[in-house]
Amino acid sequence: SIQGTDKGQYDYIGMGDSFASGEGADNYKEGTDTDDNRCHLSLDSFPYLLGQNLGYNTYESVACSGAIVDDVISQSDSYNGQTKLEINQKERDKNSIYPYFTPGELSQIHFKDEYIPKNITVSIGG
Repeated sequence: SIQGTDKGQYDYIGMGDSFASGEGADNYKEGTDTDDNRCHLSLDSFPYLLGQNLGYNTYESVACSGAIVDDVISQSDSYNGQTKLEINQKERDKNSIYPYFTPGELSQIHFKDEYIPKNITVSIGG
């Protein structure tokens, strides 16, 4: 997908848990298989495959292994994310998170609010 695209210009964003993130599929997005961030977002997961197969120009995923409903929809400033750093989302540097679609640091709904995609999918509670 294209990095740096403006608000409202994303065709699709995938959100959700390990089913959506492609847990076990390997080929993990850079930064999602580290000691601090174990989201395991595979570039072979269904959101990326769906974006490719539908011919979308701009698509991304912020799905994260182990996500629960709160990880997808929390608006609370005190939400700590899924990383081991446990910094609440109010204090995180969103300018270093949004452009890279880094999962696990903010609740996933923030990416929907930031980019206003034309389409989203959500998988949670598998």
